[in-house]
Amino acid sequence: METRTESFDGHTLMSAVLEKYDSDPATHSFQIFVPKSAPGKTDSGELVLPSTLALDKCGICYAGNEKEIATHCSHVTELDLTGNSIRDWQEVFRIVEQMPQLKFLNLTSNNLQDSTFPIDYSGRFPKITDLVLNSTFVAWDIIDKVLKLFPKLVELHLSLNNYATVDLPSDCQQNSLTRLFLNENKFREWQEIIKLGQAFHSLENMVMINVNIESIVVDGPHCDVFSKLVALNISKTNLGSWEEIDKLDLFPSLQDVRLWDIPFLEEVPEKERRQFIIARLPKLTRLNGSEVTKAEREDAERAFIRHYINIEEKPKRYSELEAIHGKLDPLVKVNLEPQTLFNIKVKFEDKEEMMMVDSRNTVTEFKKVLQIFTGLPMNKFRLYHMETFHGQYRDTTELRSSNRQLFSFNIRDGDEFHIDRKC
Repeated sequence: METRTESFDGHTLMSAVLEKYDSDPATHSFQIFVPKSAPGKTDSGELVLPSTLALDKCGICYAGNEKEIATHCSHVTELDLTGNSIRDWQEVFRIVEQMPQLKFLNLTSNNLQDSTFPIDYSGRFPKITDLVLNSTFVAWDIIDKVLKLFPKLVELHLSLNNYATVDLPSDCQQNSLTRLFLNENKFREWQEIIKLGQAFHSLENMVMINVNIESIVVDGPHCDVFSKLVALNISKTNLGSWEEIDKLDLFPSLQDVRLWDIPFLEEVPEKERRQFIIARLPKLTRLNGSEVTKAEREDAERAFIRHYINIEEKPKRYSELEAIHGKLDPLVKVNLEPQTLFNIKVKFEDKEEMMMVDSRNTVTEFKKVLQIFTGLPMNKFRLYHMETFHGQYRDTTELRSSNRQLFSFNIRDGDEFHIDRKC
C-alpha cells in the first residue's frame, strides 16, 4: 500500500507512540531501540519500545508515515488501539502491514461503521490469531472480507456491535476460528447464532453474555452445527425453562457451561440450581467456572431423583438416572456438612466475573483456574482475598501459601478476589 503524507488534526500512530513512551519532547527524532525487557531508554538515549504496544485512547486517526512504522515497530506482536478515532480500514491495514510479527490486534471503540473495504485489496496477515472488533459496528459483509485476510485467526471478538441478525454470505468459512465472543448484542433468535456455527465449523468456545435469546434450536440439520463446541457462556440470557437447559446436552462435545443470572434459574435456591443443572447434563465437567467432580455429580443426580420422586410429570433425565442409581427413598436427613462452594466475584484489571469457588481447593489449584480468566501464567499475577461486610471491604489478604486451602481464609458468599499483574 502506497505511503501517503496527510494534513490532518489528530495523532498518527508514531506520534502517539512518542507521546506515550518518550517523556522528553527533545528526543522526538525516532531513535528507537527494540527491547528485550520493559520500555524505557538505553544509555545512549534510544527509546525502548515493548513488543506489546498499548495505545488506547491516544487520539490516533491515521497511520501516518509507513516507513517509520516499519522501521520502529516491526517487532511488535500485540497492538491495542482501543478508543481511538480510526474510521477507515485502509488506515488499519497501513498500520498492520508494517508489523509482520503482529499476533493480536484490538480495534475496540474505533467506529468503523461507515468504512468501506479497499477495492482490490490483496494483503494477508497470516500471523494474526486474535482480532477484537468490539463496539466498532462493522457490517457483516465487511467482516467477511476482513476474515479472508486473517487465515490463521483463532479468536474473534464482536461484542457491543448492536447485531440483531447475522448477514454473512453463505460461502463464508473460517475453519481456523475456535473462540468467538458476542456479548451484549441484540440477538433474539437462535437461528441467527446457527449461521455463525455454519461459518465457523471449528468453534470450541462461544461467549454470549447479556443477549435476549429465549430458546435454543438444536433439532434436525442444526444438531451438528456446533459439533466441536466445548465451552459455552450464555449468562444473562432469557432462557425460559429447564427444557432449554436440557437442550445443551444435544451439543455433542459441550462440557463447560456458564449460566449466571438467568431469571428462571435465579428463582431456584443456589444449591439445588447447581445440582439440577449438573444432573440434567451428563457430559458436564465444569459449571460456572468450577469443576464438577465425580462425587459432586453423584450427589447431584441422587438429589435430582429425590426431588422428582413424588412429582407426577418427570423430566426425561429422571428415568435415565433412576436406571443408574436405582430407586431411592426421599431424603429426610438434615445435611450438617459445612458449606464448601461460595459465590465469589473475581476482578482483574477491567474484567470481572462471578465464579463458584470450591473452598477445598488449594491456592495453587485456584490460581490454575484463574490462568484462563487472566490470560497469564500463575507466576505473573498476585491474588488477594477481599473480605466484605455489607458491601464494604473489611480486610485484604494476599494468598501466598501455595498448598493452603481456600477455606482457611474464611471466604464467604459475596467476598471478592482481586488479581494484580506482576510488573
